[in-house]
Amino acid sequence: VNDFYSFWVRFESWRDFTMKASIEVGHNMENMEGCSRNEKRHNMKEVENKAKKLKAKEQQRLTLLVETAMSLDPRLRRDKAAKAEELAAKKAEKERGPREKAEREAREKAEREGAEAEEAEEEKVRRANMKAKKETEKKALRKMKNLFRKLSLAAYQKAGEGAAGNWEGLESQNDEVEFLAEKLDLDTLPALAESLGTEDDLKLGGIEVVRAAYKATKEGADNAFLAAEKEKARARKDAETREAAEKAARAQRPWSSAELSALKKAAAKYPAGGANRFELIATFVNNHLALPEPRSKDECLKKFNEAMSKAEAAAKEAGAGANKDEEKKVEEKGPAAPVDPNVWIQEEKDDLKAAMKKFPSSMEKRARWTKIQQFVATKDTNQCVQQFKVMKAEEKKKKEMK
Repeated sequence: VNDFYSFWVRFESWRDFTMKASIEVGHNMENMEGCSRNEKRHNMKEVENKAKKLKAKEQQRLTLLVETAMSLDPRLRRDKAAKAEELAAKKAEKERGPREKAEREAREKAEREGAEAEEAEEEKVRRANMKAKKETEKKALRKMKNLFRKLSLAAYQKAGEGAAGNWEGLESQNDEVEFLAEKLDLDTLPALAESLGTEDDLKLGGIEVVRAAYKATKEGADNAFLAAEKEKARARKDAETREAAEKAARAQRPWSSAELSALKKAAAKYPAGGANRFELIATFVNNHLALPEPRSKDECLKKFNEAMSKAEAAAKEAGAGANKDEEKKVEEKGPAAPVDPNVWIQEEKDDLKAAMKKFPSSMEKRARWTKIQQFVATKDTNQCVQQFKVMKAEEKKKKEMK
């Protein structure tokens, strides 16, 4: 097809327009007797120019004919459309590359900034917790020092000056006690204070323990009592570290669909604003599913916040994607009808049936229906009783029909 039209595009007519041109200009080129040379030359020039114009007009006619045929040829139209689509695809691909790259870089930047913000927030919380812990320990140490001083002085006064094992004098007692109060920490100082007993029940034997600890600390020597207390403190810290690691591992444990369903029910049962809300939610989830590894309050709070964030993001995306036609339909329909609390969905009916089996009729009536309501969670006790009657009537009707 392209070769055919290429031929006609380059085609030059072989027609001779000399005769027609001579007729139009009024010069008889075959009978020019009696004309001078210059006149003949002039007439020939006019005929040649006219013939050129006529041939150019003929060529324009052919070109118009070919162009019209080409514009109407369906084969060329399909080829032109295919080439246009290919060109548009190449252009779109060329534009999509930088756009996708920009979107990817923006997404990666947002993720990176989000991760950095999260890390910064975690670091901020960690620093705040460390600061609070240090303040608590500092306050506890100050309180323990005062108690240690008070018990040491009371023990000294009770034993009496000059008694065996007692301090030589008040100044000596004060120096040794102050030295220990400054050198020892919360790992060992509480044990020394405990060795002296209480204000109501002083243990004078603790004086020897305190003086031995002073001597060992002063000389930099080992003291069995202090060493044992340090070992206890180390074991206690190791246990706390293990417990924290186990707690973190539990927090990473994935949530099953049953746990998520129970969390949803508990959140509906205990709305925001109630006292100890997430403690009650955690108790509900653990009791409802009888989990071998119970979920903590913090785990429930974290998962609830994650679910709320996802729901808000989904709602925002759905709202942004809604078109005008859908909005118009919503406006025409008017606001959605409120959900009837007496309507039971299938999941709630299944929960009611399961609760009826789990809590038999042999239980005390009020206690039984309280347990059933807690199991269903989304309905109150009266609604559970009414639905049980409805289900019982339906079951009786089915048996009669059989």
